[in-house]
Amino acid sequence: MDKRLCNPCLLDEAKNKVDGFCVHCLEYLCSACCHEHRKNSGTRGHKILTDINIPQDDSVYQEIARLRKCKARPEKEVEFECSDHAELLCVNCFLNSHRKCEQIVEISFKETTASLDTIAKDLPADVQQLDTRNTYVTQLTDRKLSSLQHQKTKVMKACSEFSEKVKKHIDSLEGDVNVEIEKTFGQDISMLQNDATALKVIQKEISFTKDMMKAVQGYESIVIRSVVRKTVDIKIREIDKSLENIKSRPCSCYSFEPEKKLIQFHSLGKLVTNELTESAILALDKEISSEAVIDAPMIVQNAAGSTPEDNTTASKLSSESVSSKLIETNTNTETKFEKGYIGVGIVVVVVIVMELGQKY
Repeated sequence: MDKRLCNPCLLDEAKNKVDGFCVHCLEYLCSACCHEHRKNSGTRGHKILTDINIPQDDSVYQEIARLRKCKARPEKEVEFECSDHAELLCVNCFLNSHRKCEQIVEISFKETTASLDTIAKDLPADVQQLDTRNTYVTQLTDRKLSSLQHQKTKVMKACSEFSEKVKKHIDSLEGDVNVEIEKTFGQDISMLQNDATALKVIQKEISFTKDMMKAVQGYESIVIRSVVRKTVDIKIREIDKSLENIKSRPCSCYSFEPEKKLIQFHSLGKLVTNELTESAILALDKEISSEAVIDAPMIVQNAAGSTPEDNTTASKLSSESVSSKLIETNTNTETKFEKGYIGVGIVVVVVIVMELGQKY
């Protein structure tokens, strides 16, 4: 159900269906208000989106409006760029606080439609590469989580088997080593879970950037397009840096090393940590999948006596085999992306501004 209502009519406590959206006033309009908007001399030149172009959420347009405002004087719109301080300025800031700066240019003079057209055609591919990169890092992070969970199970099993052989000596120490395992794995798993959550946020930011690119097509102002271009350029660099940080996060490999001197032991064993490379993570994922295939016939033969947990575990491991193939496929995409990613920031912003002019 469409919950959008005509904003002007709401002032009169009337709830009328939306038939348009003004990108200048940032208001939803009903059919009558659209008509009045086009008749009024003050709003006659405003761009009104209709039909399928009406946004479900106006947050992208709100962000574009915010970018047009001077940070020092929000009531003023930016018109100049100061390269000395890497800031966008309004007229007042230009005449006052930046009057001694040497590298100041008028935005509308610096950025032209022709200059933006030259690299606009590459934007969709570059943004898609960014999306592909995020997908790859997300899958790699999932594999790291799967690897750690699998290793944890194997380490716990090794610890338990050793514990049974020396039960009279290790009853009080088994709990201690399990606590150490839980703590050590808990920290790594928690870190990767945080990465997985961060990747979902990054995906939303990428989607938001795409929406902004589409929305900015409704503007003809070179100032707006230039501001959006610079903002998207910064956002792309930030996202790329975040993805690189998550991708390069070290992943440890654990094993259980039993204590041989049982008579004098003070610990049941210790965790041994080794950092895994991406290829090692993928190899370990194949190992997990192979174990699932080997165990599968046994589950079928004992189906009558199997538990829901047994069948769920086998199914989960089998699905991970398919996922490992997906991440191997994305490895090539990752390599191509790293080679062609240098210019994505500039291209993304420029196309946003250019396509604005074409539609507006």
